[in-house]
Amino acid sequence: MLPHQVGPLSSRTFHYKLCGLLPSTAYTLQIRCIRHPLPGHWSEWSPSLKLTTPEQAPIVRLDTWWRQRQLDPRTVDVQLFWKVTSSEAHPSTPETFSKPHRSL
Repeated sequence: MLPHQVGPLSSRTFHYKLCGLLPSTAYTLQIRCIRHPLPGHWSEWSPSLKLTTPEQAPIVRLDTWWRQRQLDPRTVDVQLFWKVTSSEAHPSTPETFSKPHRSL
């Protein structure tokens, strides 16, 4: 992925809002500076900041179903399946999520 470039910012800028980030996506951020418009050299890159954007509810219609099975007398495994029903989506393998649940 190519770096996102920001235009000149005032020396009094302490915050910058990133727009257009995708949900549930990991990003690595770094920054470096140069005196603009004066001549000079770029600073070294800052240490990396790694972050992941929050999850977001689907914006397309999903076909969902679930399957439940008893793993042992106190544990039930529930699997949730989903796939996009949109006409733009190409047929694919359904996504799945599984989390065993132990009853008390």
